[in-house]
Amino acid sequence: MEDKETEFLCKLTANHLFLAQFERLRATLRSLRVRSPELARSILQTIVAKGGRFDSVLWSHHSCPSPSLLAFLSTLELLQFNEPVLGLWSFDESSLKLRAEFLLYVQIVSYRVVESVKKHAELNGIQGNEDGFRNFNIPVEFLAKEDGFRILDEENGKCLWVFDRISNVGLSRLRPDMMAVEGEEEREGVAESVEEIGEEEMMVLKRVILENEEVFDVLCVNIEKQLGMIQKDDSGMAITLRTEGKQMEVEDRVFRLVQTCVQIVHVDAMKELLDKNELDGVVSHLKYLHLDFGVEDMDYRIDMHGKGHNSY
Repeated sequence: MEDKETEFLCKLTANHLFLAQFERLRATLRSLRVRSPELARSILQTIVAKGGRFDSVLWSHHSCPSPSLLAFLSTLELLQFNEPVLGLWSFDESSLKLRAEFLLYVQIVSYRVVESVKKHAELNGIQGNEDGFRNFNIPVEFLAKEDGFRILDEENGKCLWVFDRISNVGLSRLRPDMMAVEGEEEREGVAESVEEIGEEEMMVLKRVILENEEVFDVLCVNIEKQLGMIQKDDSGMAITLRTEGKQMEVEDRVFRLVQTCVQIVHVDAMKELLDKNELDGVVSHLKYLHLDFGVEDMDYRIDMHGKGHNSY
């Protein structure tokens, strides 16, 4: 009888997952947890490890609109279990939450970019082709897969291209890193999807950064915490079967570049405001400056001098 109930709950869980009904999914998993905590935990681990990205899910703005939100909410639920990272990840629970948060922050800004383009198109009566603006109805995480960038203007298309690569880094960092042979091909595929991003490419986000200052600030703080945890990890668990050497170096460089470019954008904005003698505007950027996020202290001072103003 109990096995039949467990089987029924598993089928119900799958149904709620593919209907993107997270509240019902969570309730079903909690019932399953009573009967089989290991199975319930494994399901949540799978959702998180995939960054919530499953084919054929009917995403809904009324329940769960994106894979990143699904992964984050599933992470919060997973953290209620004993040993939530057991058997899958070498990092701890705090790092797991940070990694899920990172994907969510990137998704939030990407979504805002798409919504701004959609609003502009609607206000100006712009019509997409047969395959055109219907792509706006899918989560931004899948726009690249659906060739959705081609219907955007050049600037916003480049922005989402960069966000897609940043998101790939975040997704890579959620992949299991303690599995032996099973899934090795999948990890190699993810490693190949993590690509370098140049500073010039990253700086196309300048306008988006200034329009989403708060989100980028918490994103950069999140990065700093993630990298800090890696540096402090003396457990030796870094020796796993992931192709971690070069891949982790690329991930770290992309992370640092995000931080650096955000700082450069704020410093440049402050410089422009100083030229216009708009000191209130300059002050508004101060809370986003972090001297340990990739820009030297002297660079800040140089930008504050030379215009007849005191250094901040």
